[in-house]
Amino acid sequence: MKAKKILAGACASLMLAMTTATAVSAADTVNVTIGNATAEAGGKFSVDIDLSGIPAAGINGCEFGVKFDSTVLTVTNVKAGELAVEDATSLEGVNTLETNIQSGLVSVIYGLADTNSYITGEGTFLTLEGTVSNTAAAGKYDIELVAIDRVAGTDGTATNTDIIFGNLADDNVTYTVYTPTITDGWVEVTGDSSTESTEGTTVEIGEPTMLGDVNLDGAIGVADISTLAKYNVNPDVYSLSGVAIANADVTKDAKVDGLDLNAIIEYCLKSISEF
Repeated sequence: MKAKKILAGACASLMLAMTTATAVSAADTVNVTIGNATAEAGGKFSVDIDLSGIPAAGINGCEFGVKFDSTVLTVTNVKAGELAVEDATSLEGVNTLETNIQSGLVSVIYGLADTNSYITGEGTFLTLEGTVSNTAAAGKYDIELVAIDRVAGTDGTATNTDIIFGNLADDNVTYTVYTPTITDGWVEVTGDSSTESTEGTTVEIGEPTMLGDVNLDGAIGVADISTLAKYNVNPDVYSLSGVAIANADVTKDAKVDGLDLNAIIEYCLKSISEF
């Protein structure tokens, strides 16, 4: 085991390195970018956390949190990217990469002792995988990089406010904390069960009165096929009311598309007897 302090394991290790070092620098920057994803309500998403512009000395310690809306998003897994070396030398009995997935927050601690494995270059550091709530409304939900909220300092009176990407030099004295330039990301939810979106238009969906009765004349026939076909081709020109959209969703998948049109055609041809 090298004598060098290792920035991994216990949550306080990074802050301890800072408070014991006699020389602290924050002259250099590093770019941290959280990616974007699109998913349907009830679906899955995957978002990368990328690093670029890493100073030549590299990174051997990180500590940060990833914040998200827990009423809509659930993170189920954190995967190491090509920049994160999970099997490099670290503390005995402690993983190089430590994560804690909570409701609305993922805490990340990463630290290395092996000089040859310092983070350099650019690429994906971590990937967050998760699911979207079945009841999520359409929209963009932010994923943000934040400081881990914990006690900082040796006297226990301060609160940590730092997102840390840094390098503790071999002299165990000089600790460089890079200034992160952060680009937060988001997950955009589409196809929710409460609205039907068209380009420039959002229609509140009502309760169905008769599945298949798209033109709301109290019957199901060729007129409904024609009405729905026009809507599918150009919903801005051939718009439908919320009740008409609810009636058109005969497949009950919270979308109005060709599957619904085919089902209505089959019903009119008596290929099926009910939706």
